[in-house]
Amino acid sequence: DLGWAIEVIVVPTVREAAALDWSVAHWRGLVAPAGLEPAVKARLVAALRKVADDADFAAACRDRGYTLGWKIDADFAAYMQEDDEMFGRIIRPAL
Repeated sequence: DLGWAIEVIVVPTVREAAALDWSVAHWRGLVAPAGLEPAVKARLVAALRKVADDADFAAACRDRGYTLGWKIDADFAAYMQEDDEMFGRIIRPAL
């Protein structure tokens, strides 16, 4: 058990610091080069789906406060685009 390696510093939320009604979640994704062979893609998707569906993995995620979601192809691309647009709306006014 590594525990916390450093003390937790209290940092104000975005709502507290900037009076913005905003929150963000972190996500992870895997992208591959255009033209990836369909057989390679299928193998990667199957392996990742197996991990995502694993009960022990899901329990470990829940224990750490993570949520699990599965998006692929156009759904994942749209999610990344929405995320980019959301950050743009927050960051541009500060520039």
